[in-house]
Amino acid sequence: MIPYQVALIGYIPLAAIIMAGRNNALAFSLAYLIGLMFLPSGLEFEIPGVPDLTKENVPGLGILIGTVLFHPRIFDRFRLSKLDFLFVFGMLAAFITAYTNGFGVRYGVSQMLDVLMSFALPIVLARIHLGTPASIKTFMITLVLLSCIYVPMSLWEFRMSPQIHTWVYGYFQHVFQQHMRGSFWRPIVFFYHALALGRFYALATFLALFPARPALVRLFGNSGKYVFLAPLAGLLLEQSISPVLLFVFMSALYLAIQWRHWTVLIMPVLAFTWFGFVFAGIEIGYGSVDRFTPVSSERAQSFEYRLQALREYRSVILNRPWFGHGGFNHGRIEGRATDSQSLIFLLQSGLIGTLAYLGWWFGAMWAAARTANRMRGTPLGRTAAAWAAFGSIALTYTVVDAALEHFLMFGLAAMFGIDAWLRSAPGASQLPQRLHAQGRRRLSADAAGAAAP
Repeated sequence: MIPYQVALIGYIPLAAIIMAGRNNALAFSLAYLIGLMFLPSGLEFEIPGVPDLTKENVPGLGILIGTVLFHPRIFDRFRLSKLDFLFVFGMLAAFITAYTNGFGVRYGVSQMLDVLMSFALPIVLARIHLGTPASIKTFMITLVLLSCIYVPMSLWEFRMSPQIHTWVYGYFQHVFQQHMRGSFWRPIVFFYHALALGRFYALATFLALFPARPALVRLFGNSGKYVFLAPLAGLLLEQSISPVLLFVFMSALYLAIQWRHWTVLIMPVLAFTWFGFVFAGIEIGYGSVDRFTPVSSERAQSFEYRLQALREYRSVILNRPWFGHGGFNHGRIEGRATDSQSLIFLLQSGLIGTLAYLGWWFGAMWAAARTANRMRGTPLGRTAAAWAAFGSIALTYTVVDAALEHFLMFGLAAMFGIDAWLRSAPGASQLPQRLHAQGRRRLSADAAGAAAP
């Protein structure tokens, strides 16, 4: 067994070494995704006076070192934007919530550094490494292929029970009983929860079936059309409705965004409007849970539990509405868990911190939708529509569940960088026409080749 502290510390130099590759986009994709897929979950390496090391922030530290050593010029790609000031507001909110709740300056500074390491740093690194059409395509293909490698481990845990993490690191990262499904099991492998792994498979299936499919066909020939079946199998092995619905909603919204890009706003606006009504004491939909009991009593009970958590935490949050209860894990009600990321943000950082955090996600989602509209009908337009769709559905999910994963953060950060370039680079205004012309020439060449004897 590998001590989890050794794994976390040891991955920093390993990620830096991975960054030595000439293709910085591929190196970034491998370093971050391998870390998220194989590092230990559920425990942190505590270092006094600084944020705990986790599987979410360790890869970023190694990639930062590797970028400085092997790709220093790539930092020239980064350009400040108005949206980046939300990082500053988020860090200030993290300090203020800690200080006003009596945890002291030192803890406040530690909370600021945690926002920097877990949120701002990954976004900056993704923007400089993935902020071109070719780079984001590399990231998508890498994610899809790594998901295929993960499926055999999921299949094993589906039949034999989730044990791989325990074998490697000596402990189980969640509640074991939650992963039982009749005579079988929900795989979790090295993720922090089976639902998180399900969302990973949902995204991989979606990418392989839609925006990444042409690139997979060029790599693997006609077989590339069927690569999506591997992550789809992983998604079904999870035996969870939420990730399947995520895939279905993403697919539908992906098509809608290519028709009208403003449709990306519909679901999150409706979800957060409902969320606001709940906090105003207007509990719309609370009486409709019983209608789902005949379909699945277990899912109905789970949804009712989430709604009750919103009701119970409402008074706790409204007690300290602006800056929250002092950071992660503070203000929780004993015996009442919640998966709602929006609720957790309000609880730990208040309205100010939550607006800063979710504001970035909304801004990046809209930048992706704007790129999809501007580049409509091109591969880049379809890629942008895909990430905008995932961002929209993930933001919608946050009112009752968790879906703002790091792999979504990377895609949206890349699309934000591409959007900024399209709006400012010389000659970028003519790019859509050039890409359409290239597509027509490629189709003509393919037709001529097919007609040749």
